[in-house]
Amino acid sequence: KIAPQYKPEWEFILFCNQNTHRGVINDNFKYVVIKEGLTFWWDQIRLPLALRKEKIDLFFSPYYKGPFLSHCKLVITIHDLTPFLPFLPRAPRNRLYISLQKYLSNLMAKRADLIITDSTNSKKDIIHLFKLPEEKIKIVYIGLEERFYPIKDTEGTFVYSVHIMEDITEAKRAQERL
Repeated sequence: KIAPQYKPEWEFILFCNQNTHRGVINDNFKYVVIKEGLTFWWDQIRLPLALRKEKIDLFFSPYYKGPFLSHCKLVITIHDLTPFLPFLPRAPRNRLYISLQKYLSNLMAKRADLIITDSTNSKKDIIHLFKLPEEKIKIVYIGLEERFYPIKDTEGTFVYSVHIMEDITEAKRAQERL
């Protein structure tokens, strides 16, 4: 929403599928709707064709996926590689999926001209896990809207956040069997 305001001389194009909510943003912003059936087909066939048709110079992906074969420069975002770190226990059914995701993420990171991440730790993980040069990765810290602000008066109250990265049911059942 903000970028078109800062670069009015540029044209911004959002490539989206038929389910994406679309609204007017600016005169220099437009949507290109690409009908999606299979995600892989959309990412790797239909999107590169649309990029060529629109004569795109640079494609920015807000996550780790993007077209492997496209004519333009590619910038991807990798927020976190925690699911790929070796110290996490895995249910057997998730190991293959995680391994495939790590492999494809690694290929995409190598294909990208630039990687944006949002923390120093994520940058270190990307360098370590994917063996990439530090110069290829830029940190852009996450911004906040004004409605988010530090809590000033907590009076001993604490806010906790618990995140579970995968279903632990299989691990519990395995422990019970022992």
